[in-house]
Amino acid sequence: MGEKKKLKLEEYFRAQKGSENQLLPFQNGDDDNDNVAISFQHLQDKYNLENRKLSKENKIQLLKKLAHITKSTWNQLILQGKKSGFEKLSKSVISNLPSIVTEDVGNLYVLRFASQECRVVGFRRGVIYYILYVDPDLDLYKH
Repeated sequence: MGEKKKLKLEEYFRAQKGSENQLLPFQNGDDDNDNVAISFQHLQDKYNLENRKLSKENKIQLLKKLAHITKSTWNQLILQGKKSGFEKLSKSVISNLPSIVTEDVGNLYVLRFASQECRVVGFRRGVIYYILYVDPDLDLYKH
């Protein structure tokens, strides 16, 4: 990438950052001290954002929760536990996992939102949290 183009990108990100005028550090993708990134790439049809029981207010709460966790590291969210961070969940608890959840995926991660009434379940690969299920009915697995 040309030096001029790189400088323009840095200026753009500084402007997006606002008054802090500080760039976020680049992440290597393997470190638990990196911030969480979110992907809906593998969201499953039955448990998507179009679920009738997922209210408009629930969607707003989910968006706020996701915005919040992207400002945190994996370590921070795992140490916070299920009330405000991630809860680890064994893959064996959910039947018929999509094929994207391969042998190398150790655990699933549950994120609670909307006053703990709804859950998101996904898996981690690098720094990315791939959301598989949005579960406002809490019927994805036995609690």
